[in-house]
Amino acid sequence: MRTLSFGPAPDDPRWGVRLAAAEGWSRAVVSWSLDEDGGEKPPAWAAAILAGALTDAGVLQFPSGIRAPLAAGLIPRRWREGAHFVFASARTAHEAHGLFDAPLFVWDFGGLRGFLSDHGAPLPRLAEAHLEAPLEALPAGVVGLVTSGVDGDLAGLATRGDARLLALRDALHARASALGVAWRET
Repeated sequence: MRTLSFGPAPDDPRWGVRLAAAEGWSRAVVSWSLDEDGGEKPPAWAAAILAGALTDAGVLQFPSGIRAPLAAGLIPRRWREGAHFVFASARTAHEAHGLFDAPLFVWDFGGLRGFLSDHGAPLPRLAEAHLEAPLEALPAGVVGLVTSGVDGDLAGLATRGDARLLALRDALHARASALGVAWRET
């Protein structure tokens, strides 16, 4: 049975969601039942629910690869914006699917981030440093964050304030119900 679950973000790092508590930010975790074959990204139905709810809430920006740094598989290399990746922006659920399929950025490795800003507001200027920055160091225009968990079966959510997180929860619930997906709140 397809199930989408929503609950408070645990502080336990074994969950693989890197969302440390920060003043003024509210956090949660969304998880889903995996399809039979598992996979390295959310199943299509979970990705559709997430992408739709996120773009209902605002404009989503996320890294999309151009090419890996030379010898990146052999030794640690710095990824430079413009040379190795760009920040794509998504205003529709269809465009937001790139978060789960972005070239060179794999969802199930954990730590992949999508940055949410309000509809109609100028897009915040993001930089490579924001891919690992704590919540309090994100630009002012970022009102929400989605991050992948290890193994591809959950996502961490953080928003500036409870109201945005509750609205995102309600959008996730509505989209899950519309697709006949069971909803569980923990």
